[in-house]
Amino acid sequence: RLRRKMSLFGPNSVSPNQLQKNLGMCFSATASFVAGVSLTGVGVVAFRSVEDSRQYPLASVPLIFAVQQLIEGVVWLSLTHPAYEHFRWAASYAYLIFAQGVWPVWVPFSIMLLEDDRQRKRMLSFLTVLGCFLATFLIYYVFLRQATAEIRGHHIHYGLDTPAIFRVFPGAVYIMVTVVSPFVSSVKRMSLLGWSSLSSLLLSVFYFEQALISVWCFFAAIISLVVIFVLHQHKGGPVKVVTR
Repeated sequence: RLRRKMSLFGPNSVSPNQLQKNLGMCFSATASFVAGVSLTGVGVVAFRSVEDSRQYPLASVPLIFAVQQLIEGVVWLSLTHPAYEHFRWAASYAYLIFAQGVWPVWVPFSIMLLEDDRQRKRMLSFLTVLGCFLATFLIYYVFLRQATAEIRGHHIHYGLDTPAIFRVFPGAVYIMVTVVSPFVSSVKRMSLLGWSSLSSLLLSVFYFEQALISVWCFFAAIISLVVIFVLHQHKGGPVKVVTR
């Protein structure tokens, strides 16, 4: 079924198996650690670009992703090296707390702080509150369902044994608060963050559905580079808010 979906993009489209094989070596402990260290540098640059205190939450996005990727590096080690196996439980849950509990709140909150348009700010405030409820529910469920982590086809699959109804609706809300929020903002170039997140989500869903949590977060971490473009509306200038 998935192959038929992708054939809509043309006769020469890359199949899910081909792309997974080509990108297989991109997902590993080494890749996670390299991404974590690199994003730390990006985060430092982002912080140095801040000229308004409201920008700090958005500027911290690369650093938060850096911590998350370093944690997943530990998860990789715990799954591939017996000597690190005792770190698996703590590292897996720490990673899921970031993925399920931090981003649904942090993304709309950091964007809301930069918003000057009253109507859009109210919408982003609503998405932030919605994200708080979602994060609470997801974290509760992570601990309720005894999360597991295992390697499937060069990727980490986080298993939560969740009924379909508890995946579809919370998943839709998750996309609303993390992907839609940048499009609500009137901050110039913020929509670029939304388009990047949406593209990485579609890529993850179509090609890496079984490891969606891990792969989408990996892509989103790299995409957090866009934060610097948002902060740099012009060299040395603060974020500009434009009325559409």
